[in-house]
Amino acid sequence: IRTKVDPSKFMTPYIAHSQKMQDLFSPNKYKEKFEKTKGQPYASTTDTPELRRIKKV
Repeated sequence: IRTKVDPSKFMTPYIAHSQKMQDLFSPNKYKEKFEKTKGQPYASTTDTPELRRIKKV
């Protein structure tokens, strides 16, 4: 016979953080964001002196 277990007893900070990250980086949300931005042009940045220096290295 299975008994109901209170999940709050097992909710450690690690598990709570894992669930939060799982919701934040879920594949469905990723695909949803991708579908929203699919038709838009990519954001281009101007070459700043710092970027030019990094590209040379």
